[in-house]
Amino acid sequence: GKVTKDDNYSALTAEEYIEVRMKKILGIKVEELQVMVSRNEKISFLVKIVTVFSGATAALSLQWLVPVVLGITASLMSGQEFRKYPRRVELANDLLVHLNELKLWWMSLSMYERQLPINKDKLVLDAEKAIIAELSSAYNSGGGQDRSED
Repeated sequence: GKVTKDDNYSALTAEEYIEVRMKKILGIKVEELQVMVSRNEKISFLVKIVTVFSGATAALSLQWLVPVVLGITASLMSGQEFRKYPRRVELANDLLVHLNELKLWWMSLSMYERQLPINKDKLVLDAEKAIIAELSSAYNSGGGQDRSED
């Protein structure tokens, strides 16, 4: 029968793989990406506001407040760096592009080409490599394997 949910044990056809694995990952990543982008934008906006406030406190002869404002700015920026939002957004975007390219490649194949084991292997292996690479590099501290480094 047709598989509609991935139990991680049953064999899947290539079409089922696209439906239950790739589409699931795409959906999850789109949601994660929206949250990360939103949080990153909010933190960046707060940093800008606090920076402007810092200048205003110095201009209004409230120099004693400047170190407090700079401390807030530093903590916001370190929180953003700790969560690695900019890097994680970039990696998630790369993954989405790669999975969509794979899906388009698969859909462009003829019925005969879709039956060839080499094409099925390419679909699954490339997709899984991309998923694993994104997961491992998203939290990596800059070292390790990263398929998107220049």
